[in-house]
Amino acid sequence: MTGPRPLRVAVDLTQVDGQTLGSGQFRYAVDLVNGLCDAGAGVELTVFGSSAQPAAEFRPAILQSPGRCRYIEFAPYGGRGYYYRDVARLTWWLATHRIDVFHQLHTNIPAIKTCPLVVTAYHYHDDPALFGTRPYRYYRWALGRRADLVVTISDATRDDFHRHFGVPLARMRTVHLGLSTSFASAPPAATGRFLLSPYNLSGPKNLRSLILAWPAIAARHPGLELILYGHAHVTSATEAAFEHLLSGLPHAGRVRRIGHVTDETLAGLYAGCALFIFPTTVEGFGYPLLEAMAHGACCITRDASAMKEIGGDAVVLVETLQPDAMAAAAIALLEDPLRRASFGERAKDRAAQFTVPAMVRNTVDCYRSVAARFRESP
Repeated sequence: MTGPRPLRVAVDLTQVDGQTLGSGQFRYAVDLVNGLCDAGAGVELTVFGSSAQPAAEFRPAILQSPGRCRYIEFAPYGGRGYYYRDVARLTWWLATHRIDVFHQLHTNIPAIKTCPLVVTAYHYHDDPALFGTRPYRYYRWALGRRADLVVTISDATRDDFHRHFGVPLARMRTVHLGLSTSFASAPPAATGRFLLSPYNLSGPKNLRSLILAWPAIAARHPGLELILYGHAHVTSATEAAFEHLLSGLPHAGRVRRIGHVTDETLAGLYAGCALFIFPTTVEGFGYPLLEAMAHGACCITRDASAMKEIGGDAVVLVETLQPDAMAAAAIALLEDPLRRASFGERAKDRAAQFTVPAMVRNTVDCYRSVAARFRESP
């Protein structure tokens, strides 16, 4: 007796596969596709990508399963109306091929639904310029009228999409992300002589507050450095503003920017930092926080949004919009090694709950749920 046939699933990566693993959306896509390509997932997978070959991060998984996984190039259109031409091509393909579930990882939602539709929502941020564009207005409309299920990467995102976009709670399901397998354990890069935080100059990432908190921390701990890794949302204007902020700051010479680093190097930094400080004001999930927790870092983050949900009682929650509160929390932890170590152990234990296999398994459960409802509908 044979079991049920695999579920035929198509996943659209055309809007995210030109990114790097520094992007949370791309890292999620890589982990999901690699997991779905595994024989145990019970899925026959079609991946739409923007280039002639699959991205290197999931190419081996697709090529090693030719009977079960295939890749189709959908090179993005350019010029006027490109978004709607992308949507029309996607709609036509789905209408002319037998697919049990289509999973959209971004905003290209088919105009006509011919199979169950799952859409991943990452996070809500108030962006009037984006919200006013016609493509985004179509996306918001289609999210409410076309999607059978909206997968949210945290309860915080679920609640935001319900509150701001009106997506019914009954048509949303939270599937937490998992720690990427590339973040294996690593020896500390150094131990205890530096604070660590992402170098991200997007306003909501709130790096300014950490920089304003730094002088008080640095004055109490003369041998300490603040290391900023990465290079996100850095433009000539945002970098000039950051340089101006540093120029009048005491102890600015001990703020060190190291740019992009490999996952292996970053794992060592997480393991070796005295504190990981994640001052962001809002997150859909907060990959960096989970990564730091998994490596036993004592973490400080905001008492709000997905950071509170992911960190729970295993991190120190403060109002990061207040530099004085952030500085006080950091100084107290730096002067209490036992408490710092206790938070690190609790963080590691909590992070172990967030795994890629669980994320993939829960996502496939979503597919099966919408496919069953679609078959049963009149």
